[in-house]
Amino acid sequence: GQGEMCFFLFLSLKDMVADGMVFGDMYFNLEWPVLAWFLAASVVVPQILTWCFLWSASMSTWQDLVWVMLFPAVGAVGFVVLSCNQQPIWQQQVALGLICCSAMRICTFLKGIGAGKPALSSGATWWEVAEGLVEAPFSGILTLYGAFLTRQAPSLKFGSSVFFSCLSASFAAQKFDTVGETVGLGSTVLGAIKKVCATIGSRSIAWLVLIQP
Repeated sequence: GQGEMCFFLFLSLKDMVADGMVFGDMYFNLEWPVLAWFLAASVVVPQILTWCFLWSASMSTWQDLVWVMLFPAVGAVGFVVLSCNQQPIWQQQVALGLICCSAMRICTFLKGIGAGKPALSSGATWWEVAEGLVEAPFSGILTLYGAFLTRQAPSLKFGSSVFFSCLSASFAAQKFDTVGETVGLGSTVLGAIKKVCATIGSRSIAWLVLIQP
């Protein structure tokens, strides 16, 4: 229903914002530009591949690709302009953060909110699944790797990014398991906790414990 759609949108936006913050932190504060751009690629490339998959199934349009690339393109251009003009670092970090964001999730939400649920024919479900099962694990692993390299306890930015990546992966797995079925938000949450959250959470905690000095 609409409650479930709002929850998935909130989770998706929080995950994108957290990834964007880590991207900027890696690039400027930790001075790891290569790892930072790999993180950005782990967010953008899966969305492009998802669009290609849906395009081959006649479930997406060129307009969808525009929405996918809107924020990354604006962020990249903004970063180049701000960097060339030697603007404050925080402005450049905001521009980099936009690269990890996508307007497509907002579009699929707006398309489905009128009907009360996203239709399978719109591809909305597959955007959610791809984001959770492809983008979230890759970005989460790269973030954990960055935290490992610091040899310190992870910062709030890194910790929140890993946390929301785990949540996104958990709920996407449950979403994929019940695709085509009418499942309420409560059942989705319980299913995610029972099937995925415990495993991902325990492994993430183990990783974080290993990097303690």
